[in-house]
Order: sequence, then structure tokens, then C-alpha cells
Amino acid sequence: MKRLVQLFIRSFPIQLLILNIKKQHILLILWVIFFLVVTNRLFSLYGIAYLFLDPEYLGEGGYLSFALVGIGFGAFIITWNLVLYKLNSFRFPFLATLRWPLATFAINNSIIPVAFIGTYIYCVVSYQWQYEFLHATDILLDIAGFLAGLIFMVVINAAYFQIANKDIINIIKQKRKTLRVLKREFYKKRIEKYGDLDDAEISFKVEYYLTNNFRLKRTRNVEHYDKDFLNEVFQQHHWNVVLVQIIAVATVVGLGLFIEKPFFLLPSATNIFLAFAVIISVYGLFKFWSGKWSTSAFIIAFVLINLATKYNYLSYQNKAFGLDYTKKYRTYSTDELMKLANESDIEKDRINTEKILNNWLVKNNKIKKPKMVFVCASGGGHRASMFTMAMLQYADSTCGGKLMKQTVLMTGASGGMLGVAYFRELYYQNYLQQNKINLNDKKYTYSLAKDLNNAITASIATNDLFYPLRSFQMKENSYKKDRGYMWEYQFNLNTNGLLNKSLKDYQIPEQKADIPLMLNYPVITNDARYLFIASQKMRYMMHPYNKNKNWENRSHIEVDGIDYLSYFKDYHPEDMPITTALRLNATYPWILPNTTFPTEPEFTTMDAGIRDNLGTGISARFISVFKNWIEENTSGIVIVEIRSLEKMEVIEEVDRKSWVSKAVSPFGTLSNNLTNLHDYNNDAWISLLKTDLKVAIEIIRFEYNPDKKSAKASMSFRLTTKEKMNIIEATKNVTNQSNAKLLKNMLR
Repeated sequence: MKRLVQLFIRSFPIQLLILNIKKQHILLILWVIFFLVVTNRLFSLYGIAYLFLDPEYLGEGGYLSFALVGIGFGAFIITWNLVLYKLNSFRFPFLATLRWPLATFAINNSIIPVAFIGTYIYCVVSYQWQYEFLHATDILLDIAGFLAGLIFMVVINAAYFQIANKDIINIIKQKRKTLRVLKREFYKKRIEKYGDLDDAEISFKVEYYLTNNFRLKRTRNVEHYDKDFLNEVFQQHHWNVVLVQIIAVATVVGLGLFIEKPFFLLPSATNIFLAFAVIISVYGLFKFWSGKWSTSAFIIAFVLINLATKYNYLSYQNKAFGLDYTKKYRTYSTDELMKLANESDIEKDRINTEKILNNWLVKNNKIKKPKMVFVCASGGGHRASMFTMAMLQYADSTCGGKLMKQTVLMTGASGGMLGVAYFRELYYQNYLQQNKINLNDKKYTYSLAKDLNNAITASIATNDLFYPLRSFQMKENSYKKDRGYMWEYQFNLNTNGLLNKSLKDYQIPEQKADIPLMLNYPVITNDARYLFIASQKMRYMMHPYNKNKNWENRSHIEVDGIDYLSYFKDYHPEDMPITTALRLNATYPWILPNTTFPTEPEFTTMDAGIRDNLGTGISARFISVFKNWIEENTSGIVIVEIRSLEKMEVIEEVDRKSWVSKAVSPFGTLSNNLTNLHDYNNDAWISLLKTDLKVAIEIIRFEYNPDKKSAKASMSFRLTTKEKMNIIEATKNVTNQSNAKLLKNMLR
């Protein structure tokens, strides 16, 4: 029994598993991440698992999309095996005597990949059966597609290495006189750095291995072979591995040249596998060349690269499209902001907006003192954008078209503003075409909810991991085609190009009150100030409003926001595409790039939800500025909140925390309760306004609150079929229907 256990432990598959656990921690962590993701144990809030369990290609799931995922996974496991072979083949000298050493290595190193494939197939079947309601035949077809893609990649690579690699017998036949001195000297240096065959650890002694026919076979004794021949076999194999990795990386980079073509927009899961394949290729090459100095070399390389990126030698900056970066950069300082927020200019902007309000009043002249409506939409990826769109359709239809007609300002964060912008544009198109568009058509809702993740992940895998190779021109400025560009490009495709406009295209329609004002407010990462992006100048929004018109007496009130049009007036700010404004407003960390502006010192922006994930506080600030006009000309204010999360969530029982959980608790508490903090601040704003305002303020709240909490859609730029159905159903639940009727009564 002891001997059987010893033979089991000394079998090649088990020794390779021990090797992975003992020495290849970085590569092993990647597998742990993939296992946790596909089982929905990691990043479940963001729906990352669905990118693997229900992939899309050319807008559809099925056999082809799964086949491409299989190809991506095949590329990953092949790269993983190549890296491990390159770094560890010297530990197993018997491999040099085999006809197909790399294939044998991969077969025996398949415990982890096979376990993952089994787990993945189980998760796909469970998901497709329970949530997509697919027939067993369709599910089997999906699995067949995945396996076909995987097998295709394996066969292609196996064919190459069968031709390129030579075993020791072929090497001996070539005779030693054909060996190149340069290679011999190079390999001697490799041995000094990394290890000789004699350095192979006893703990990795192998007695049996699986052949290419999956038969168990005893390892061959290699003591009678000249070590020079063995070394040359591995040397030759390593060079072939390096060549394959270089070709693979070049192929991935080459795909980045065509990502604007739908055909090359691979499923997100494929892009993720390819991205990790590239990462471990670079890791393997670095560790291979640096040998025993790898840790020191990594630290030095990290420091040098960090310094280089700091001074933009190895990095690029995402720019705000349309903005002029050729001029001398604008000074960013407290003094400049104070000058911008001078009382004279604030009054000019206030008067301009008051003219818009007067035009709004004329548009609603059939109602004596109409209610003034503010629409605030929360962030939350496609879940928020689709729910906002569907809810606006339902509410406006219930109100007989009065909702948009009586709305003055539409604002909010992240995904919610995508729905707001799209519905507002459809409303405007309907106005121009004299009611020829069916605003309630669900095709618009589903168009808005089309996948954006494929475009983002494709750009990350083929472009942003390296350096974006392609650019595009807008006037005299050049901008990189990175994931920010691809997000806008795909969003325009999804929405049929209706939002392919600039800020200036909306100036006149807003001034005439044909459409409501729309305000985006991404947050400046340097100091957490708002960057107010709109088609009208709004310098009165740059600080909390105070009735005292003497600025000197208000110097204690800090400028906490910047009016984009005014601040960058010499940089053609009105040319910014509306999609860029929306992207800046929805720049979730790492998913989309932080955008750098032409200032000195430079500042960047990120998601508006960092400061206000709903926009109620922004609306309250606007209301306080026009308090007198509102009291004189309206019968009250209605704030319509469209939320992708419930406001009054159930307080859940807290589990006992480990010491690690307690250590990270302060950070988790802040991030998990960010929305609650926003709600508390917004409630304070509204309470103060209700005390000060002479007309009533009503809050109508529409919430995405599905029947089963477990069925809640993920916060991602990609929704599954089930999630889309779930969101549509949520717009018509009892509470939302009741609030829609209440809103209708208010707008009479």
C-alpha cells in the first residue's frame, strides 16, 4: 500500500499539480479567479459570470459565441502550459527523450484545466436551464460549440509543435558539429542563471506519466544521455515556445486594428481569456529571461515602468473628445475658480436660464401655474439605463405625454443618464416629426440595453493592455481609439446613431424649451469637485446658492463645481459629443478610462455616482437658485426619482467578522454605504427646501425592486435575456403603477 501511494504521488500529473501549488502561485491565482467567477462567487454584483455563461457574438448567443469562448479558453490553457513548460521542463529531464514532450507535458498537466472545464459546463447547463429556459438540445449545442473551439486551438498548436520540436534522437543525428557556438554559449549563461538538469529537485521525481494515448508508462532513464544533448533539446523547445508566444501576442494586438468591425468584436469571455493569456505570456517571458534574478528584476522593472508612465513615456491619456488640446493648458487653481464664479457672470447665466424657464411656461400655458418637474435617474450600469428608459416610457404614457412637457431639468448618474439622454432624444425626434414616433415602443428599450461589454473588453485585450495604435481626428486634435472610444462607438451603434450629436446641437432646442435641460456632473478625481457638463452655461451651480449677492461675504462657501462651458470657453467645449459627456458621467473605475483635461495641473474625471448617485441634490441646488421664479410662476415642484436600488432597504443581520474582515471593514463600510450617504444628504437638501420654499415639493419615486431579490439584474454594461425581462416587469409592479397614477394626478 505504501508503494502504491508512493507511485501515485510520483506520477507526473500529481507532481505537476504539486509544482503548481508549491511554486507557481501567480499562475494558480488566475485559475482560482476563473473558478470563482464562473460559479458566481466573485464579482456577482457586476454580473461577470454571465459573460461566461451566456456569451454574445454579433448580438446573439448560441453555438458560435460559445465556440469563440472555447477558442479563447484554448488560447489561455495553451499559453499556461507553454509558460509552465518553459519555466519548469528542466526539472523533468525524461521529457527530452520523448517524441512529443510538450504534448505529454500538457496532458499530464491537465488536472486543473479539466476540473475547470467540468465546472464550467455544469454552470452553463444550470444557468441556461434555470434562467434562459433553453431546450436541452440548444444547451448541448452550446457545450459542443465550446468544446469545438477548445479542440480547434489544441489541434492547431499540437500540429505546430509536432513539426517544430525535435526529440533527442533527432538532435543526436544532427551531430554535435552542427551545433551553433552562439546557442551553446547562450544556454550556458541560461544554466548559470536558471538551473542545470542537475538542479532538478528530488521532490519532483517522476516514475510514471500519461502518454499521448492516455496510457500509463514508466519514465525513461536519462543518465546515459550526454547532458549537452538534453540541454539542447530543451533549448530548442524553449525557442519554439517563445516564438509561439510572440506570434500569439502579435495576433492579439493585430485584432485591435479591426475592433470597429462587428465581426472582430469577440465575446467578452473570449477577450478576458485572451487578455490573461497575454499577461501570463509576458510574465513567462520575463521570468524566463531573468531566471534566478526574477524577483529583483521585477522590482526594478516595476519602478522603472512606474516612473516612465508618470512622465507619459509608456502611457497615454484618454482625452475629452471635441475639446482642443493644442492650446496652452488652462490654469487650474482656487483663484481661477473664484474668478469664474463671479457674481456678474453667475447673474448672466441665471438670466439666460430664466429665459428658458419663461419659454417652458409658454409651452405649458394651458395650465395655470403648472407643476415643474425634475427627473433624477440613478446609476447602475445597463440595469439603471434600461429601467430608466422603460420607466420614462411608462410614466410619460400614463401622464398622456405631460411628463416630458413639464420637465425642466433631467439629471443623474452613470447608467441612468444613458436612459435619460436616449428618451429625451426620442422625445425631440417625435416633436420634430409631429408625433410620428411611438415613444412607448419597447424596441428602443431593448436597443439601449444591447451589449457594451464586448467593445470594452475587446479594446482592453487588444489595445489598452499595450498602447492604442490607432487614432482619429476631430478638427486639429487627435484622440486615441481606446476603450472609451469603443464604448461610445458601440453605444452609437446600439442607439441607431440618434445620440451622435454634440453639446451645441442641443443649445437651441433647450433654449426654446422644446426639450428639458440635461446636466451631467462627473467628479474631478483631484479634489472631488463636480464638472457640470451641459449645453447651457450654469455658473450658478458652481457653489451652494446663497441669497447674499455680495461675493466677499460668501467667501467661506467654497466652489465645489466647475461649469464646463465657461471654464473651457477657449477650447471649443461645445464640440464635445453628447456620448462623451455621458461616458464621463459613467466612468466606473477601471472599466472605462479616466479622462484627462487640458489643465495645469491636469485633472481627470470619474463616475458622477461618487458624489451623488441620483441627482436629487443637484436638482435641489438648481431649485434654490430659481426659488423666486418658481414661487411666482408654478404651483409646486415634482421630483421624479428613478432608482435602480431601493431607498428603504431591509436591514440585514451582520455575520460575525474575522480579524481580516474587521481590518478591511472601514473601507467596505464606506463603499457599501455610499448610496445611503447620498440619500441622507439629498434628504437634508429637500427638507431645507421644503422649509424655505413657499410652494409644495413632492417626491415621486420609481424603484427597481423585483419580486425575488435573488433575481435582481447585475450592475454591468451587459444584461441577460432573463434580466431584461425582469427589468421590464419591475416597471409595472404595484408600487410603480400606483406612483405613475399619482404623478398623473399631480400634472393635471
